[in-house]
Amino acid sequence: MKINPLHTHNKNVNQGGDKKIAGVRLPNFNYMNTQSTPQLSDDEIRARIVELGKRYAETGERNDDERNKLTRMFMSSAAPDRRGAITNALTALETQVNSLRKLSNTHTSMGEWIELLFGRALLNPNFSLNHLDVHDSNGNLIATFNESTGWREVITPNEWARSRELAGLFSDTVRAVQNGKPMVDITGEVIEPPKIDVKM
Repeated sequence: MKINPLHTHNKNVNQGGDKKIAGVRLPNFNYMNTQSTPQLSDDEIRARIVELGKRYAETGERNDDERNKLTRMFMSSAAPDRRGAITNALTALETQVNSLRKLSNTHTSMGEWIELLFGRALLNPNFSLNHLDVHDSNGNLIATFNESTGWREVITPNEWARSRELAGLFSDTVRAVQNGKPMVDITGEVIEPPKIDVKM
């Protein structure tokens, strides 16, 4: 059994998308990580994280929006194809629901589980979707849908590892600058700590 370490929920994930499949509005993939090629290379992202860490250590200035944007970009190269998996699961569900409706005279339970290729769906008595778990081809849970809360992204172990890598780089940078110790950047060069003049 694979355990996913983190569920993430961004309110924007459930806003802005108009397309529906099986009566369910697709998530907004601008706010849900899905397989893509980042605009910056890994080294460029690391370098920007180092700069954010230095700025925070030197001035106390936080830029959480930029840091989160860089982290999600860094994770995106390891992200599963959530767009494809969710679209395929809902399309398969729509086909099965249409078949169930034709057999509705024999449908007597309060809800019915349907096994999909990469997911598992729970229907309401009227055949609307109550809950859906979407998995990738490796069996990782990557997204969930619930009719009351909408879509949630579930971070995979590979994405989580990349997120932790950047968090560690940021923390190491802050500590190195605050402690006045030499720090090595992504190229292996020593970064000299800032010199602060204190006038009495």
